[in-house]
Amino acid sequence: MTDILTKLAALTRKDTCQLLPCPSCSAKCDTLSAHGFGNYSVKCFNCELQTQQHQGQDAAIAAWNTRLLEKALIALVQEAAGEIERLQAALRAVHGRCTPEMELVVAQALNPTEAV
Repeated sequence: MTDILTKLAALTRKDTCQLLPCPSCSAKCDTLSAHGFGNYSVKCFNCELQTQQHQGQDAAIAAWNTRLLEKALIALVQEAAGEIERLQAALRAVHGRCTPEMELVVAQALNPTEAV
């Protein structure tokens, strides 16, 4: 689990301007633009990807940063699901070859929602 948390921290680390890298081209520290009436957007000047206008700087920054965070979380959840499947396969491989006490633990791990 520590590897997954480390990867999440690296993917969501902000640089000094508080903006995550561009989700399209990975360029660093894109530009926050004012559009008047308190509306702001974030634009990557490398690939020109841009958010919609948002009321306030914080809202524009949050919109820019959210997309990459969601992608990172989805990837990490998928990775965790794969790890769970691998561990369940390993438990199934030892099921039936353990002491009675250990069999109870294995059975509970394989069927956590069922009372054993």
